Amino acid sequence: MKQNAWLWYLALAVVAGQYYFVSSVGTAPDEDLFTAIGWSSVLAVAAGLVLFRRGRSIGGSIGWSLVLVSLVLYLLGDLVYGALEEANGFVEFPSSADWLYLAMYPVIGVGIVLIRRSVAPGRDRAALLDAAAIGVAAFGAIGAIYMNGYLTDDTFGRTAQLAASAYPVFDVALVGLAAWLVVRGRPAPACLWLVVSACASIVVGNAVFNVAAISFSFEPGGVADLGWMAFMVLLGAAALHPSVAVTQAPVDVPIARRTRRGGYAVLFAVAAVPAAQLRWGDTEDVATSVVTVALAV
Repeated sequence: MKQNAWLWYLALAVVAGQYYFVSSVGTAPDEDLFTAIGWSSVLAVAAGLVLFRRGRSIGGSIGWSLVLVSLVLYLLGDLVYGALEEANGFVEFPSSADWLYLAMYPVIGVGIVLIRRSVAPGRDRAALLDAAAIGVAAFGAIGAIYMNGYLTDDTFGRTAQLAASAYPVFDVALVGLAAWLVVRGRPAPACLWLVVSACASIVVGNAVFNVAAISFSFEPGGVADLGWMAFMVLLGAAALHPSVAVTQAPVDVPIARRTRRGGYAVLFAVAAVPAAQLRWGDTEDVATSVVTVALAV
């Protein structure tokens, strides 16, 4: 049962999530169910801390504790946002909820670093460079998709522009961290792949939300909700996976030893920049973006 706890949790969360999206067709989505699924991820991480406490290092325990704190901050942001919306009917940006959302990022970032060092110790300089290149490419793509729209919108004040630009910057940092977890010289443990999937989910959810928010066309119960829900659920499943208590032998990988996986990931990231420019940005910026990212690579 202990070894399959992550599968049971994932299956139950998928069933609940499916009901959430099916029930939201043609009507307002069930916010209480979304909140319940979110808090279930907090319970899952807490359960993982207890179930696998013996096989995990101190650094790993601290890392997962920080992930738990980050999920609590994220869900508190949802509660504050909902309370403000119910009280005022309209929530100004940025609100106190946004500061809770933003506080989540550095907390989970430190947690991810500690988790990676716990289950896969050692230095991999090639993976670090590849992750940095992927982060630069992600910054270019996210900038084209929605960040430039906020920065050039005169209706936003300085504080609002600062908060609006902080989200994509933190998302880019998550993309870089996720790449660092798996673009390595040896296979990554399953728990790290689940963390990577969680990071990708929230970045996609945020991108979909912001594209819709710029045009004031966002409606709950869509792809953005799916991304946010998957972010929380996948972190809960990762904390319950048995690989969190297995530590690989330390390995130091030199810079010159780039993996094929890393090379493909960087090429994909570079290709995403002009694609994003063609779809959401200015076509005249395509050539400049390609050259900039290629130099970074």
